[in-house]
Amino acid sequence: MTFGQSSTDERPLAAAIGVNFYFVKDYITAVRNYKYEGIENGLLLLHAYNLKSIGVNSTGAEDASLLKELVVKIMA
Repeated sequence: MTFGQSSTDERPLAAAIGVNFYFVKDYITAVRNYKYEGIENGLLLLHAYNLKSIGVNSTGAEDASLLKELVVKIMA
């Protein structure tokens, strides 16, 4: 199935990926706008900063500073 087909063709796609039919358009938009590498990088950054927030490999920075740094890195 291609992403340009009509909404009647979105029901099989919703069933195939296991989501409600009403959310398929959001998924299609996300696939068009976000590349795999960017999403993977964001998830890896979230994991690393989660570990820093609980003290693993941390420099002792406050949570607010960690959050600002995380957002800057995700946006870069």
